[in-house]
Amino acid sequence: MRGNVGAPPVWRQLLLGACLPVLNLLLAVAALTLLRAWGDWGAWQFLGLFAVVQAAAGLALLVAQPLWELPVHAGGRRRRVPLASLLAPRLARAGQLLAAVALLAAVAVHTGVALATLLILVAIVALWLAIVGFSFLAARLGLLRREWDVVRVVLEGPGRAPLRLPPLSLSGSTVQVVLNVLAIVLVRVLEPGDLFGPELRPSPPLLAGFALGAVATAVLAFAAWAHALRRSPAGPRLELDESPPCPLPSPRRQE
Repeated sequence: MRGNVGAPPVWRQLLLGACLPVLNLLLAVAALTLLRAWGDWGAWQFLGLFAVVQAAAGLALLVAQPLWELPVHAGGRRRRVPLASLLAPRLARAGQLLAAVALLAAVAVHTGVALATLLILVAIVALWLAIVGFSFLAARLGLLRREWDVVRVVLEGPGRAPLRLPPLSLSGSTVQVVLNVLAIVLVRVLEPGDLFGPELRPSPPLLAGFALGAVATAVLAFAAWAHALRRSPAGPRLELDESPPCPLPSPRRQE
């Protein structure tokens, strides 16, 4: 993995992360309005659902971002990566989670709370586990087909040097796109009563659905990575034996 040389300050990363839910909210509201897909959801009810999704996505960002980038940073040789270091949380990525928690608190104050409101934490954790399991599956697919998964965009133009953008993983980008549109999909699948009654509280079917998703993705992820999981005195490690390295072509010089 690459180091943090040249990384922006922690406060700036937190601020940028906190701005991400705002941007996602604006895009979600615009999409639902254009599609006329609000259904029975009110403004505060949608904000509650959106905050739950963003909180789970923020938790996933704390630990799963290395998984989204694993096909990019992986070499073409066999090596073992400590699972604990791969999933170690990074404080600089907590901005999205903090913004989502603040929004969820505002929704709870507006709609009211009850003892069952505490179950919202269970729903967030279950959704987070489903996202992490999905991230493991995407990373495995990206490593298996690294020559198709890792891409780099090069911007060329007359009279200037080519601009090489950082390489990215299509599988990791797919996970992030799914997280950005998840709230829109859930609006069409769920009813307001699944999250409110009228106070903020998840219904048993919603908890069961999130828990089932967490278990399903965990089982699939374990099946995909079981052959690569190795025990060691320092803890479990993932043995990466991915496809040969796919060198990205250098941009052509302007004639």
